Amino acid sequence: MFDDREKRNVITLMVMLIFMLLLFVPLFTVKSQYENDQEAKKDNVQATFANDACANVKNVNPQVKKVSFTGRKPSHKCSLVSGHVCFSKLFKPTPISKEECNNIKFKFGIKECGYDDDVWAGAVKKCKGVANMATPEDLAYLAEVLYKLPCGGHPKIASDEFYSGEAEYDKKQAESFGLPKSGYLALWSNKEVGNEMVSKPGEYAYGRNYFPTNSSWYPYERYGKKNARMAVCVYRD
Repeated sequence: MFDDREKRNVITLMVMLIFMLLLFVPLFTVKSQYENDQEAKKDNVQATFANDACANVKNVNPQVKKVSFTGRKPSHKCSLVSGHVCFSKLFKPTPISKEECNNIKFKFGIKECGYDDDVWAGAVKKCKGVANMATPEDLAYLAEVLYKLPCGGHPKIASDEFYSGEAEYDKKQAESFGLPKSGYLALWSNKEVGNEMVSKPGEYAYGRNYFPTNSSWYPYERYGKKNARMAVCVYRD
């Protein structure tokens, strides 16, 4: 079959193959262990971020069903109830003229009327007063309800805070309240812009935006037929 020379060549080849296997198998093992260690570190970092985000959560337990709120007469249909506060169904305000705004401002608590097509004043009229519109705190609470952290909790959001964190807009939660599930919602508050900002009287009012990954608090122009900002009325027990 094989002469002595051929046998020696075969043996030499086998020895080389065994040597190469002994050399490279530990390297593959080390590489595999390194990759496993890197994956573990990545998981730990992600878990740390999630834990940090969930370290300062707020427990909110809103009633997601529409209920009859009898704190005032007549009773009101609520899209969301928080304690003794009833949030009405979302609506798009009908703009009113400067003249009409001036006619109702003392009755409904409006401080200034500066322009025609005043959308914010139209929201006040619909809610029958500034006192029945959502406060900055109400809108911040709504943000806490609508944003969900990776751990399942809800973030704490101050009334004047621009929130941008780990939480995301909860589409199912929003839809259950009759709110857009797209994550693009802008609501008026009951707060007019006063001396804290340079503007003409009746030009701005504060509102809150609800976007997919952040919620901003900012003053917005009150007027304009194309103003897309929405509103909710708020009734208190």
